[in-house]
Amino acid sequence: EPDAFAALGYDAAIVLIDAINRAGSTKTADIRNALAATQDLEVVTGTLSMDENRKPIKSAVVLKVVPNGFEFVERVNP
Repeated sequence: EPDAFAALGYDAAIVLIDAINRAGSTKTADIRNALAATQDLEVVTGTLSMDENRKPIKSAVVLKVVPNGFEFVERVNP
């Protein structure tokens, strides 16, 4: 059964594919620059943007622990 790590891995693939498409290239420098320019990209876990230091700014999910696992409470957007 997919878990949080699966969702984050899927997000990483979406971010990379989006950057390659926007770069129009598979050259490392072009992809790096496109990754750095990522803004308001909708991914599985919410919305993702990169700041000026190339660090991700993204939504966080709040879960509640229940007897059989977790229950979604809310998504907090940056």
